[in-house]
Amino acid sequence: MPGPATRRCACVDVGSNTTALLVADVSTDALRTIATERHFTLLGETAAGAPLPEDKLVATVDAVAALVASARELGAESIELIATHVVREASNGSELCQRVERSIGLPLRMIDGHKEAEYSCVGATGGLARLRGETVVIDAGGGSTEISICRPSEAPVTASYAIGSARLRRDYLLDDPPTTEQIETARAIADEAFSAFTPPAGLRQAIAVGGGATTAQKLMGGVIDGNGVRRVLELCQKSSAAELAASLGLEPARAALLPSSLVILGALTQRVGIELEVGLGGLREGVLLERAAIYARVDSQ
Repeated sequence: MPGPATRRCACVDVGSNTTALLVADVSTDALRTIATERHFTLLGETAAGAPLPEDKLVATVDAVAALVASARELGAESIELIATHVVREASNGSELCQRVERSIGLPLRMIDGHKEAEYSCVGATGGLARLRGETVVIDAGGGSTEISICRPSEAPVTASYAIGSARLRRDYLLDDPPTTEQIETARAIADEAFSAFTPPAGLRQAIAVGGGATTAQKLMGGVIDGNGVRRVLELCQKSSAAELAASLGLEPARAALLPSSLVILGALTQRVGIELEVGLGGLREGVLLERAAIYARVDSQ
């Protein structure tokens, strides 16, 4: 019997920190990355609930257009455009969606926090069918953090928390480098934000996804744990973002977000009580795996 059909698909995700592209060859049971690309559009610099400034709207539409052009050049036969917390929260988020569709001819779909968590859960695990046991998946984004409790053969239990690296940096980590007092205040805010999250008893696996988690993993040598978070945060308090970028080989925008990302990951590491692994993928991978499942259902009819 022939295996599942493979199609080349793409997803563009408009988030608080980046507007990012994934192009992949996908089937119902596999995803092979062809290309990734991102622009630091930094929509999360805008205050919560405020309108996105005109220059941010223009830059984001331009970024989406450039990424869609790249996807088409690579032969993507379907392209999904997804907008997350920062767009759904902005008072003019719908205007951004309208501008994108007028400019590019594709809809920019705003998803809620629970759908965002579901996609991240699927992307992090490579598909829920692959789960071997109870797993927590953490999508630490720029404007919000989504947490899923995933069990084999069950729909994930999801929650969305209005705290992310862009928001924490914008509101609390005001200096470069941040002061000890600012770090402690940010930690208290993060602890309070996640106080309603109770991890399953006896949890053995916790997975983190997102740009901040990927960066933290590289700096800590494999997994994210409390000691690693403290060590890298101490470095962040001694060096400016520009110095961190140069010494650690990071993009400047990612270096600027590193302290706030670490505060969030540190709070969650302490809460789950185990180290965090970094997932196979994240939101965009989850979107494309869902797209492959839709294709498979159509093909079988």
